[in-house]
Amino acid sequence: MDGPKSLELYLAMFNGTHIPQTTNRCPRRQHSSIQKYIDTWSSSWFKAIKHYKDQLPSIRSSVRVIGLIPARNEEYRIQDCLSAIAYDVASSKMKEAFELIILENGYNNEVGPTAKAVCEWIKKNKPTFPIHTLQWSWVNKEKYPIAKARKILADLAIFRVYDSCPNHPIFLLSEDADIERIQSGRMRMALKKMDKELSIDAIRGVQERSIRALKQNHLVLLERRSWQFTELFLSSHFFRPPHIEIGNFYWNRVVTAGSNVFFSAEVYSLIGGYSEDVSVFEDMDIGQRISVLRGQYKNGHFDPCVDTVRRFPGREESSIARILLSLIQRTHVYEHDGTGFFDVDHIIKKPDSISRLLVELSPYTKLSEGNRWRFEILFTEALSELYRILNVELGKKIFRRVMYYLGFSPGSYVVSPKGSVQIKVTNDFLRLADRFAQQTTI
Repeated sequence: MDGPKSLELYLAMFNGTHIPQTTNRCPRRQHSSIQKYIDTWSSSWFKAIKHYKDQLPSIRSSVRVIGLIPARNEEYRIQDCLSAIAYDVASSKMKEAFELIILENGYNNEVGPTAKAVCEWIKKNKPTFPIHTLQWSWVNKEKYPIAKARKILADLAIFRVYDSCPNHPIFLLSEDADIERIQSGRMRMALKKMDKELSIDAIRGVQERSIRALKQNHLVLLERRSWQFTELFLSSHFFRPPHIEIGNFYWNRVVTAGSNVFFSAEVYSLIGGYSEDVSVFEDMDIGQRISVLRGQYKNGHFDPCVDTVRRFPGREESSIARILLSLIQRTHVYEHDGTGFFDVDHIIKKPDSISRLLVELSPYTKLSEGNRWRFEILFTEALSELYRILNVELGKKIFRRVMYYLGFSPGSYVVSPKGSVQIKVTNDFLRLADRFAQQTTI
């Protein structure tokens, strides 16, 4: 479960072009960077993106953030997503500073219902900010639909920025169509951080998954929280150069995700946009490209810069359906080459998908003596991943921290020499889980 390309491939891609981090945001430099990036487009790509640009009105001079949502088979979830974004915009007081572009994409028989749902929502709710809905049909068996859709959206956005030539920096907001809720004022919080910390290229907010499901099932709760804590600890500065020599290029950093991530239009242009040739992890690709762009050689060794991608506390909640299905099937949620990513849409994208999948996971609603083995497998797999990412010694160190925050002190479980986890005491976790179930959502 790593990013789409190795550090070596990124270095070859950048071909010796590395830029130190800046301490300002210059609109003229932003415009120049976008122009240079557009100049690299093939004539066919330029024509395709210009075709969409010419369909839309000019971007307003007050816009600071452009939201981007790829949507495929999302007719049942897009309206909740739009309601969450509208709430965020209103609570952030950014109706003049935000616009949203939605790209409904898929094969011919898939395109249409999502755009119709968007139109119905707009007619009913009369949003105060522009929402542009475009459609793209995959003619052939497109191998990289997610990455390609995100690239279309982002390239269209910066082309619009280039045409408007704003006198302030513009930021792109990467989102998914399955958002359920967004914290009040999230967008204002993000913009304030980007405007204050001028050396930052991108920021990632907190990603929650269907809290209602986490409250109903202990296996789901522990699967999500164990990975969230693991990812958080792996991004600690202790595991970054020069503090440690074995830093993992993919995980010892703030990882850019597909949703609740803001990045500057300038850095997007500088890194050459989204990679078209990745099946999954196109979201991680953005952060990894930035770290190579900002990195430098020291004594013949290349050190990627991971300090220009940061976290911010704005929270967002999105659907957990795909994760529930992976727990049922006992597979990793992204364990595929991308070609079969949408084959399960009929299972995970219906209005009752989460409730139906939770029924199948009902044997693990509460951790007990009878189902403890399943939770032990979950923890064993998490520990194995830590061993792989770092090493046994450091993996155990992070695992102890993760388990502590989950309510398992060192005496409540044991780890065998082969790395298998056995749960001994569950009282502390059960108390924490009960308290969590009583809390309100974001």
